[in-house]
Amino acid sequence: MGSVSRFSAVNAKVRVLEGRMVNEKQISELLKCRSYKEGLYYLADNTVYGQALKHYHFEDIHRGQLENILKKEYVKVFDKFIHYFTGDYKELIKIFFIRFEADDIKIIIRNKFIKKFQTDIETLAVYGSPLSTVNYDNLIKADSTEKVISELKDTVYFEYISNLSTEIYKENNSQNKGES
Repeated sequence: MGSVSRFSAVNAKVRVLEGRMVNEKQISELLKCRSYKEGLYYLADNTVYGQALKHYHFEDIHRGQLENILKKEYVKVFDKFIHYFTGDYKELIKIFFIRFEADDIKIIIRNKFIKKFQTDIETLAVYGSPLSTVNYDNLIKADSTEKVISELKDTVYFEYISNLSTEIYKENNSQNKGES
């Protein structure tokens, strides 16, 4: 597919997405909702997000989970565009995705530190995109924060968080001494 064809296809997809965006009228109606649940039902019944929300029980969705569901939808949009690009353009799309990946890594490390269960972490992370540069399965299966950090050894993140392992070790030891 030539450059002109690729950009025409991307422009067509962007136009479709623009048509699906929440519009001013919907935002106005959403602001009139008297409760979080009412707003959630409005999103599901009157916006494109209804498709993303159809598999959930609304009584169980709290605000953090809703944010996560919407982030996953945002990542799906990136996934739809990535195969149209090559070179620098593809790298730019990947850079946009790094924000979500970094957030997920923070979530995983934080939840490993406080000893959350694997299933709890899986519901919080946005992971699972072809744009990922880390192996999420290994990060989530790791049984400690130190192992999560070591799993990141060959990634762009390791340089920035490798010191964290030492700090976590110190904090764990000071907590354990306090318990003795």
